[in-house]
Amino acid sequence: MPRPRSVTQAVIAIWFTIGLDFLVTNIECFDGTMSSGQFALNLISCLLYGLLTNRISAGNNLARHVYAILIAVEVAALSAFGLDDATGLEAAVSYVSIPLEFWIMLALFRADGNPWFQKGSQAGRK
Repeated sequence: MPRPRSVTQAVIAIWFTIGLDFLVTNIECFDGTMSSGQFALNLISCLLYGLLTNRISAGNNLARHVYAILIAVEVAALSAFGLDDATGLEAAVSYVSIPLEFWIMLALFRADGNPWFQKGSQAGRK
């Protein structure tokens, strides 16, 4: 079964958000607004999201659910703590990323994608 178009578009959008976060991380590290510890943590986060995206792209259902949980935690933290401590660049990226991540969730969990994500778990049962 070929990968559904909605999943392909979601994966591209996830890579876009990772790239955007990586760009902001580098800009803020090199202009001095981010500590080296924050820089390392952000790079680890980008790596984790990249690995999850790779697994989502391969049809791994667990990766899809882990990604959804991480996004839910991110949105909950943003709602709880706001953008008061964020730089202008981080705030601008958040205004773009959050709606895009909601769209990604809708695309990843559409009905047409569910059979494709389930194919791996069914193959292991035979």
